Amino acid sequence: MDSTSSNDGSKVRPKKEEREGYEQVFSKTITLRNGKVLRAEECGKAAFMFWVKKK
Repeated sequence: MDSTSSNDGSKVRPKKEEREGYEQVFSKTITLRNGKVLRAEECGKAAFMFWVKKK
């Protein structure tokens, strides 16, 4: 069985693991390249998560 599917056939995201040299950042809004601002709540999320290099 594929690691991204469960017994009932629904998709399950693999667990996010720590990445060396990076840290997780959470944000309620993000701005796309075209200037459009996305709000997490409008996309059905509490916040967007992304990885950023540690300084």
